[in-house]
Amino acid sequence: MSHLKEYEEQVSEAMMAQKTLDNKVAQLKDDLRIQQLVLKTLAQHKDSREAGTQTYELHFQFSKYEHWAYEALGAQDRLEKRVDELLWEVDSYKCALRIRDLDMEEVEAELQLNNEKKERVSKERKAVEKAVVEAKELITQLQLTPKRKDPRENNKKLSLYFAQKAFN
Repeated sequence: MSHLKEYEEQVSEAMMAQKTLDNKVAQLKDDLRIQQLVLKTLAQHKDSREAGTQTYELHFQFSKYEHWAYEALGAQDRLEKRVDELLWEVDSYKCALRIRDLDMEEVEAELQLNNEKKERVSKERKAVEKAVVEAKELITQLQLTPKRKDPRENNKKLSLYFAQKAFN
């Protein structure tokens, strides 16, 4: 059993040593990152003149891009306004077309009524013309038939005839 206790003690010491080593490795990694940042900063300070010149050039280019961006935004605003105007015009044209369509429907309805009236008038005219033709034919027939004696005489004769019959 003593060997087992010694072995357990050795294992626990080894585990503690492993933890200590892991902590030291993590600390060394953090130190390495910090040193890299410091080196980068030192390199930037060393080239501060070049960095200043580059900064000025970058600022100049940025201002150019910024100017172009403002111009683009202005152009976009103008385009959006123009699009809105065109959409409004399209809507007004659509309304005008709807009104024109309604007017056309009214005109078509009036034309249909006028056509119906024309048909009715033409039928009536044909009927009148037919009646006139018949009347003319009757007139010509009456003119061609021999004239009778005074119709009043015929009436007198008829009156006498009916009067005699009535008394008989």
